[in-house]
Amino acid sequence: MAGILLGESRLATQIRADVSALRTLSAASNSLQVGAGLVLRLPRLQELDLSGNKLVAVPPLDGLPQLQVLHLQRNQIASNWEELQVCASTLREVDVSHNRLSWAQQHGEFESAMAALSKLKRLRELRLVGNPVAETPGMRFFLITAAPKLERLDGWDVSESERRGKLKGAPAPPAQGGSRRGTWVLLMQTLAHRSG
Repeated sequence: MAGILLGESRLATQIRADVSALRTLSAASNSLQVGAGLVLRLPRLQELDLSGNKLVAVPPLDGLPQLQVLHLQRNQIASNWEELQVCASTLREVDVSHNRLSWAQQHGEFESAMAALSKLKRLRELRLVGNPVAETPGMRFFLITAAPKLERLDGWDVSESERRGKLKGAPAPPAQGGSRRGTWVLLMQTLAHRSG
């Protein structure tokens, strides 16, 4: 089975077909919510579209070992970014645009999100626009630094100068005790680990 499209309706029936070979599933605009009922066990699924639902967190992905493309845009997602690490070896495209991700520095969410992003070794495209965190000064630089294989970020190609960190307007390291000090320490440790 190549794909199933379940669009713009509330899921009221179960799919009774053999879905073990399913490669694409689109359940966009179905009022889905993260909870005990959202458990996906699709061992061959490569593309999942859960956009336009009512998800408040990235759903559990441990039942999707071959997931490559994940569409979660236009939900209400504010947490569980770290769940993406479950698909670290396969995930190449993630769209979480127009959600509620803020990655609060004071709660360690930013460092945790950057660490999770750095583990997504095959990630080539990320869409984060429309989230509160996307308005953070220097965020593009932080994301490219954490995920050096990114080719497109928020619909724009990543340039070689950005990849090398020679971007005009790239944030300078904060002064001792500055609010972004922990972020810079994490980024420098990530870079040192990659070059070592």
